[in-house]
Amino acid sequence: MVFKGNMEAAVMIWEKAQTLSKDFKIFNLTEPTVFSTNQVKKRWTKPPIGCVKVNADVQGLVRSLEITMALLLGLAKSLNVGRLIVESDSAMLVNAVNKRRLDITILGQCSKSECDDFSSFKSVQVKWTNRNSNYAANSLCKLAIRNEKDLYFDMEYLMDIHNIIIRDAIN
Repeated sequence: MVFKGNMEAAVMIWEKAQTLSKDFKIFNLTEPTVFSTNQVKKRWTKPPIGCVKVNADVQGLVRSLEITMALLLGLAKSLNVGRLIVESDSAMLVNAVNKRRLDITILGQCSKSECDDFSSFKSVQVKWTNRNSNYAANSLCKLAIRNEKDLYFDMEYLMDIHNIIIRDAIN
């Protein structure tokens, strides 16, 4: 590469580009990249036997955290569940619940009082999950919010629910 007959300018630009590349490791041909090139397909995983998963979609939680958590815990209690896994796509909510003993914010104190109901279960795990990794649960939550009803699985499947489950199973 020659810039108007001046080779030194081209070398200097190349050296600066190499330094930036090594510093940021974003596009670097000499070292592995920071961003993974392997695409990991995330899917819903079946809960262990004797355990129930509850998906707490943030869209529903924005309206009223206390009411939503109370409904979810009430549903789990009515199903006589010993172990509970709560999944949410809100990292802020998951951190507030998992660190509720240390969190002094309003959300932390609110989650602390709501999580007192966790004592009725043998074990409770609160996990963050990417909204895109659980298409069926996310779509069912949106459907419930749109219809403003609780969708229990003890009912006959509607065509919408059937299509959501089939699409998630195929992908």
